[in-house]
Amino acid sequence: MSKKNVDKLLKAAEAIAREYKHQYMFTEHLFLAMLDSEEFVSVLLDFGVDVNDMRTDAKDYLQQKIPTVKQSPTPLNKTQSVERVFNRTLTMVLFNGRENITNVDIFISMMGEQKTFVSYLILKYGIHKEELLFRRVLFRSGTDQPHIIR
Repeated sequence: MSKKNVDKLLKAAEAIAREYKHQYMFTEHLFLAMLDSEEFVSVLLDFGVDVNDMRTDAKDYLQQKIPTVKQSPTPLNKTQSVERVFNRTLTMVLFNGRENITNVDIFISMMGEQKTFVSYLILKYGIHKEELLFRRVLFRSGTDQPHIIR
């Protein structure tokens, strides 16, 4: 995901936060925006996740548990959790010698946030970080060299 696509994802998350009239952008807004990505949804489907139920759970949480304001501020502030997710994502991608961020990279970083509703959803739907990381590395047939999925 290029910088342009990361910006697009952030704008989608911000639009969701504004739609719900929230004062801050939470990881749940970001996660909900990521659910519009076919590539990301296919990863969740590989884990047997009912994506429609997961989306409904995330929407219900945002609607019922996050306080609303009359009008979302401009610019919309990101929570420290969202900032940490992006810092971890960028560090992970750079250490892996890559230039582009994927939604899966962001999701893996979200798994590091223990006190979020997204972390609850990860547990509820049985997604394990180790398995997700393992699935990111596939072996090419006929070689012993791992192939990193980008």
